[in-house]
Amino acid sequence: MGPAGLQRGCDDGKRGRRRERLCYDAEGLKDAIKDAKASPVSIQMLIKRGDQYRTMAVKYHGGLRYSHLERIPSTPALLDDVLSPR
Repeated sequence: MGPAGLQRGCDDGKRGRRRERLCYDAEGLKDAIKDAKASPVSIQMLIKRGDQYRTMAVKYHGGLRYSHLERIPSTPALLDDVLSPR
């Protein structure tokens, strides 16, 4: 599952009584996020629901972010135990 419940490529998803067409291009989305970091303009997304289209503005200018884990030095390394070979 990707951003805001969207899946890479296209998927006909059922949401309540309506059918939504959820599509995005991962590289295009990355480019839009990079471009928005240096610009005050919001990211524009074209959303299709049934036969109707609408544009949504996403006000995000933080650039690409990749989560990572850091252990707190004074605590045991529990994740090491989980990831060690058995």
